[in-house]
Amino acid sequence: VKDIQAIKNYFGETIELLSLYNGFRFDERNRIKYQEKKEALLENEVLFEIIGTIFWGQPVALAELAHQYSYAESTLRRFLARIEPIVASYRLSLTLTPVNFKGKEADIRKFFFDFYYNSEQTPHTIRPPEHLHKLVLDELSNQLGEYELGTGTTVSAFYYHLYITMIRVQHNHFVTVPEWLRTIDYQEKDFQLLYSLQDRINQAFEIYLPKEEFAWIHLSIIAKRTIDRSDQEIRFVQRFNCWAGIEQAVSAYLSDPFFEQWDTELLG
Repeated sequence: VKDIQAIKNYFGETIELLSLYNGFRFDERNRIKYQEKKEALLENEVLFEIIGTIFWGQPVALAELAHQYSYAESTLRRFLARIEPIVASYRLSLTLTPVNFKGKEADIRKFFFDFYYNSEQTPHTIRPPEHLHKLVLDELSNQLGEYELGTGTTVSAFYYHLYITMIRVQHNHFVTVPEWLRTIDYQEKDFQLLYSLQDRINQAFEIYLPKEEFAWIHLSIIAKRTIDRSDQEIRFVQRFNCWAGIEQAVSAYLSDPFFEQWDTELLG
């Protein structure tokens, strides 16, 4: 009953859907508007599947996709054109032969993270496998919870960062972390804990993550800071601050009368 009502709500006056004693009767009341709404539903379905082919490292040419979904190439081009502004906001563009993302690997991973983790869950949402969770817990269970830098990243988000990295590396897509940042990160105790998963991941998934990829995962995690651990925030700034003058900028900002009743010494 809920599904029928949802159909009525979506298509509105473009259709007539009547409940009869032996089932339902469906009639189109406005064929053009109905087709537009139907196409919009199918468009989302197609786009989710296309993005899935990119994620799994199996991009398909536009002509082949058109044949697969029984669409004209011009229709698929129109579908893709509608998401180009979103893709561009990640500093990416779309190629058509095959349909794939073009841009920096870090930006592609950011798109996948937002698309699969931060967006609404759908039947097409890709989730990290349960045995990856078990692997991490089995390997690190006695060492979790005692972090020097800490993070505001959720456990679920961590697994998405890890899994997206694994799939991209599996298909020979690698990130580049600046040398100065790698040098700092490799010394971190929390990084070493994460890096200790390298052999187990390789054994379980046959995916070898280079050390630099673990640095990328670690930096992605710690970039989201805590809101209740001033000790960890001080430590983070001391180790990773690379912007000369940031302390002066913070002091100038906190000098605003708005912060008079705040503990600006703690904030700064």
